[in-house]
Amino acid sequence: MVNWLSWTGSMTLSDGVALAGFLTALIGLGINAYQVRLLIRQLRLDAMLRLAESSRRFATVGIDRPELWDLVGSKESKSGPELVLRCRFIQLWLNHVVVVWKCWRSGMMDSSDWETCCRDIESILSLPAVRVEWFRVQGFYPLRFQADMARLCFRVGKADADK
Repeated sequence: MVNWLSWTGSMTLSDGVALAGFLTALIGLGINAYQVRLLIRQLRLDAMLRLAESSRRFATVGIDRPELWDLVGSKESKSGPELVLRCRFIQLWLNHVVVVWKCWRSGMMDSSDWETCCRDIESILSLPAVRVEWFRVQGFYPLRFQADMARLCFRVGKADADK
C-alpha cells in the first residue's frame, strides 16, 4: 500500500517554495478568471445601457415627430421632400438595427434579447415602405447582417401570406 503522505518527508525547502508558488499562481489565475468574468458582465451591461439610450433617442424622434411614422406606415407612393424624409427615417432605423445586431454578434447581448429585438424588427419590416427601402440599400450593410435581415423578411412574408 502506498502512503500518500510519505512524499512530504522527502520534500526539500526549494520544493516547498516551488509548490507554494504554484499554488499561489493557481489562486491568482482563479482570481483573474473571476475578474474577467465580472468585466464581461460589466461590458454587456454597458452595451445594453447604450442600446437602451439609442433606442430611447430613436423613439423620441418618432414621438416628437409623429408625421414620420405616418410617412413610414403609409402605403401611398411618396415623392419629393416626403420621400426623402421617409427614407432618412428608415435609414436611421436601419442604422440603429445594425448597431443592435453588432452587439448581439459580438456577444454583448443574450440570444433571448436578440429574439425580442427580432420581433420588433419584424413588426417594422411588415411595413411595405420599410421593406422597399431595405431592399434598396441592403448592399451597404455587412453580408451577415443582410442574411439575418433576409431571414426576418422571409418570416414577415410568411406571416403575411398566412393571414
